[in-house]
Amino acid sequence: DAEFAVMVRSDLKGRGLGYELMTVLLAYARRKGLKVVHGDVLYENKTMLRMAEELGFVRTSGPDATVVSVAIDLTRPPAIPSASV
Repeated sequence: DAEFAVMVRSDLKGRGLGYELMTVLLAYARRKGLKVVHGDVLYENKTMLRMAEELGFVRTSGPDATVVSVAIDLTRPPAIPSASV
């Protein structure tokens, strides 16, 4: 398995860079034969939590109330992102 961490500079947020980074990271992990990718996301980071859910990550409780742990099972087919309206 592998742990991820993504940080996007404030002035570049909202441009899809984090989403692109995560899709490239997940594709790479699949090619390398990894079975699980996981990470911790601040509870207040609703954008990242929504993106993780769209990509197929599952939420679990984090180490404390300020953090949500997310993990994706790479042995399952990739999630198909819903179209934005």
